[in-house]
Amino acid sequence: MTKTSPTRPWAAAARRAAPLGCAVVLLGVLGGAPLARAEADGPDFFRVTGVAASDVLNLRAAPDASAAKLGEIPPGADGLSNLGCEGGLSFAEWQAATEAERAAGVQARWCRVAFGGVEGWVAARFLTEGSAPAPAAAAAGDLVLWRLVAVNGAPVEGTPEIDFAPDGAISGGTGCNRFQARGRMEGGSLVIEGPVATTRMACPPTLDAQESRILSVMQGPIAVAFDPLTGQLGLSNAGVTLALAPGGAPQAEAPAHRFSPAPGEAAEYWSVFGVEGHLNLRAEASTGAKVLAQILPGTVLRTSGCRAGDGQNWCEVEMLDGTQTRGWAAAEYLEPAGSALRAGQDIFDAIGHVPCAQAVGQPMGRCEFGVARDGGGSATVVVIRPDTRKRALFFQSGAFVSADTSQADGYPETTATREGDLTQVRVGAERYEIPDAVLFGG
Repeated sequence: MTKTSPTRPWAAAARRAAPLGCAVVLLGVLGGAPLARAEADGPDFFRVTGVAASDVLNLRAAPDASAAKLGEIPPGADGLSNLGCEGGLSFAEWQAATEAERAAGVQARWCRVAFGGVEGWVAARFLTEGSAPAPAAAAAGDLVLWRLVAVNGAPVEGTPEIDFAPDGAISGGTGCNRFQARGRMEGGSLVIEGPVATTRMACPPTLDAQESRILSVMQGPIAVAFDPLTGQLGLSNAGVTLALAPGGAPQAEAPAHRFSPAPGEAAEYWSVFGVEGHLNLRAEASTGAKVLAQILPGTVLRTSGCRAGDGQNWCEVEMLDGTQTRGWAAAEYLEPAGSALRAGQDIFDAIGHVPCAQAVGQPMGRCEFGVARDGGGSATVVVIRPDTRKRALFFQSGAFVSADTSQADGYPETTATREGDLTQVRVGAERYEIPDAVLFGG
């Protein structure tokens, strides 16, 4: 990730309540290089479209939804420099294509853009023609990226970071899980509004302890301190102090063989089936190797690849039960873990908020959600309702299929309609608006 650095001197925090982005500019922590004019076909600048207010557009290292994520662009952001696009269909190909081929062509098109001093790839279906940013406004619209360097003075593990957007959106990673929140500056403090949403991947003990300390800070009013000599930002709350340096988390060179994908990368999940009792997880791809753990049927595992060995096929897998035990399992007892199974075990590809309402005539509010994706718009979306109960919504190829209704709630009627890039789902009196970006990623 391209680093940014402070370009303005320290200034006092605003005394009145203000959106987080405005306060960040006043604090002098917003940096970024000017955007250059595009040398590419199409508009010189793009604007983000079709991304829900509770979601973001991912900026990736390559034109692929599984590529490493370099940053997050807020919905409606304007002034993204067009550095060129690829994929999709030409006009002649479009005229001759079927509707299915046209839809596939839209999904295949990616554009390279520059935003906030960072260059990367975004899905073209979420872009429309934009306008050139004014020099002063361009900085105010950028993401503010900080990498966490110490917790209570001790160096961190992994690459935790916290990203601030001008509209008050906060996102980041603890070194294990991702989190999202909203905040505002008030009286020199950063005030977190509402609960912090997180993914729920099991973490090794050291990362789990680090995550607990980081998340303990991200609630209520947080004391903010800036050191103009070192350029570091300090966030303190609940007896924990986080030290952050400007710029996103550095991207380490990827090893040839890796178990845990970096945040934003696709992970391949498998589940145990066809065994009575348990499946042995072994230290090597051999039936004679040491047994590291015994895994029950239905358990979801993450795999980093399979190969032949000892007369059969084996897959190298990682357990997600908090132990992060890694080893080899016989491939014949593994099958792909569908989105419904993963969602049932709180293993999500993304989290966030979607518009929702729970009663007839009730204004739309915001509900937390988690999504497990199968690819191509097939996904399971689990919405956490205001009463903490969950509603699962199932999609196939981008189209709503069903919800997890039951006798307990009277098997309410379910319907769905399309409006632009949204699927509006009704489950009895409940209403949910699911953007395409939730289903397809991007």
